[in-house]
Amino acid sequence: MSSRPRVSVIVLTYEGKELLRRFLPSIASQTFRDYEVIIFDNASKDDSVSFLEEHFPDFRVVVNQTNEGTALGTNLGVRHACGELLLLISNDMELDPSFMEEMLATMDSDSTIGIVGCKMMKLGTDDMHTRTIDNVGGNVDLFGFPYVRGHDEDDRGQWDRESDVFFAFGGGMLVRKRLYEELRGFDAAFFTLADDIDLSWRCRLLGYRVVVNPRAVLHHRVSATLATKFKREWCRYLAERNTCRMLLKNYSAVNLVWVMPCYFLILLAEVSFFVVTFRRRMARAVVKAIAWNIRHLSETLRERRYAQSLRRCPDRIVMRYMHRKSAKIVVGMESIRTGLLI
Repeated sequence: MSSRPRVSVIVLTYEGKELLRRFLPSIASQTFRDYEVIIFDNASKDDSVSFLEEHFPDFRVVVNQTNEGTALGTNLGVRHACGELLLLISNDMELDPSFMEEMLATMDSDSTIGIVGCKMMKLGTDDMHTRTIDNVGGNVDLFGFPYVRGHDEDDRGQWDRESDVFFAFGGGMLVRKRLYEELRGFDAAFFTLADDIDLSWRCRLLGYRVVVNPRAVLHHRVSATLATKFKREWCRYLAERNTCRMLLKNYSAVNLVWVMPCYFLILLAEVSFFVVTFRRRMARAVVKAIAWNIRHLSETLRERRYAQSLRRCPDRIVMRYMHRKSAKIVVGMESIRTGLLI
């Protein structure tokens, strides 16, 4: 590896010693070699650090004293990066040997590409490879709710064409470092969830493309950290809290005038649905998310001013990768229909 590598691989981990044992060898086995690896440990208490120092001495380990989540944690990890490009990888990902080569080939093909995503495949029982797609990037509806491309589909090659998407998932994302720094990285207030959508949106505001290369394949042990460490209602709170902040930051003023009232009407319907189906904790999580945004509105508006000051691309271009139908309404109607059938 060179003293100034082309790629800095940032792996964020939290109490993931066994995940690191299982998945880090796939990074060490890449056919592309001009890279460094920085493991940012978010205050783990499971001997992750001593394990890394013993078994992966060539990887740099940065130890944080508190758990800063994926957003701020990644930003802190990037401060130690020397590479021209940043490859952001979760600790539950197994990379195919040509993964980095493929990601770089796409990035190098067009200087207007700011972020490159990949095809994520699900790992099955005992971490066996499956033919089930986790995602091939994603688009969003007008209210920031994601439409995940290919999710849970059998891989028959239907997503094997390189294409522009609204966002790439943060667990397998290649981004230009200077662009990441200009955008001020992930929004540190997010902690986790939707931080990758927000970063991709701001990337698009600067006029850069977000492209998925499905030949770059990794295998994902889905929610190996999030689902095991945090309660569902807490995840719901974070997702809604961050989505609201993202909309307020990234839309132009003329679109905020109609987007936000519609967004709140959809939320009202969602909270009502949670109440009548006796999921009051989920309802409270949504209410708490909106309350958080009210309390932090002045800070959000400061972030909005910076994001809009960088804008080079109008909303009408960004919105090409947005679905006109609300994903929440579609999911809600399907839940009601399924319930009636049962």
